[in-house]
Amino acid sequence: MAYALLAKDGRPIMKDGDPVKAMDITVEKIEQLDEGQKSFIAVASTEDEDRDKDIIRQDGWDLKNFKKNPVVPWSHNYWDVPVAKSLKTWVDKATKKLLFKPMFDEDDDQSMKIFNKFKKGFLKSFSVGFKGVKFEYRNEDDPWWGGIEFLQQELLEISAVSVPANPNATVSLNGGDTVQNLLQLGYPVKFAETKQGLFYPIREELGEFVNPQIIEEDNEKGIQGVYANIISELEKDNKGEAIPVGYYFDPEQWSTEKIKSWINDNHDKTYKYYYYNWEWANDEEKDFQVELKEDEKNIPDFDEIVPASPDSMDDDKSDDDKSDDDKSNDDKSNDGDIVDTEKVLTDHLEKMTDLFGKHLDAVSKGVETAFEKVFEGLLEIKSLLDEKMVDSDSQLDDNKSNDDLAPDDDNKDSSKSDDEIELDDSLLSPDNDKTNTDDVIELDDDLLSDKENAKNAVKSVFSEKLKETLKEVKDSFKIEV
Repeated sequence: MAYALLAKDGRPIMKDGDPVKAMDITVEKIEQLDEGQKSFIAVASTEDEDRDKDIIRQDGWDLKNFKKNPVVPWSHNYWDVPVAKSLKTWVDKATKKLLFKPMFDEDDDQSMKIFNKFKKGFLKSFSVGFKGVKFEYRNEDDPWWGGIEFLQQELLEISAVSVPANPNATVSLNGGDTVQNLLQLGYPVKFAETKQGLFYPIREELGEFVNPQIIEEDNEKGIQGVYANIISELEKDNKGEAIPVGYYFDPEQWSTEKIKSWINDNHDKTYKYYYYNWEWANDEEKDFQVELKEDEKNIPDFDEIVPASPDSMDDDKSDDDKSDDDKSNDDKSNDGDIVDTEKVLTDHLEKMTDLFGKHLDAVSKGVETAFEKVFEGLLEIKSLLDEKMVDSDSQLDDNKSNDDLAPDDDNKDSSKSDDEIELDDSLLSPDNDKTNTDDVIELDDDLLSDKENAKNAVKSVFSEKLKETLKEVKDSFKIEV
């Protein structure tokens, strides 16, 4: 998953007005381990699709600035000294991988601790920090969950990390629990449908808020406010008090337009926010610095509701408010493997219904074309049976000898065999203009001397050719959208 990087206080990290992103990879094996130099070769990025359908095209890497300052921090921690530097960084075009050779500082205990954990296999992950320069949504109809394809990107740094695909985590080799922010708790940053109701965030920087509280704003109108505390103490005017970051609306009482109108009537149009700006501090050495900036932003304006992520919170109860059953379910769902099955199936059914509704004409046309092809094949099979086999039961009744069914004696010379009836199977295929002289169905005329045997033979030929016809239809059938 390509996720936006946050600082330890939950505030976003930006470069040139765009969020700094990261994508993680698990290193299956480190190569060319050099114990003397405290280095090895590892993969930093591949072109594989991740679980959120994001892809980084490896030929799009801009490595120029990174090579001037090839830092390897620990877990994207830009406020501490790096644990290693990359001696060499390059894209292997054959394997479509970004490779690098980190060298760890043998005079630094933290650096040696990390190096030894990679060497022994306790650490297996790296993460690229980058700025997306050019990208496309892989599914224009579903930009929220359809995945992003990064075509050009500037490499800022490569981090050693403990857990891949763990956005916004403030991990430490020394352990220690951290308070989860609203993003980690699963609150969506879009206007989304959740179990609690329709959630409309009025702040986009949910990573800088903790300790959410659900407060009834208007029970009769079905409105609940989500109030939370800012992690840092930078906004002194709030004096640490919880401020509203979003609202839940009862979907049976509130439409999108009514919700937007209520938000506009009850809130300022803008708010102050803080972010960390990444910039290259020195044009020659290309050292970087990350400084705190203040800016003003409009409250979010959403025109449509998106489904909540399957990884989002089941509900908004705190651990103290949850029952033992809830906590038990949480334990079973740590990795997001177990979700609300009924909800997921309902969402998928709704998407499929919508898909078929949009493309009903195309589906109908495709099915109609397929059945026409099958019917055409059946008609040709029938034509063949009428021509080459027995046209009516009267031709079989009381004819037990081979003489009536075999070719006339006068015409035996024109037959390929005295005892065979030959059927060119091209007559049985939908494309009867294509004749395959090498593929002939041969039926011994002894089989046709008896009425029941003849019917069975005809049935066998019919069944086999029908299977071939249907297989051809299946292989070629496409729905044009």
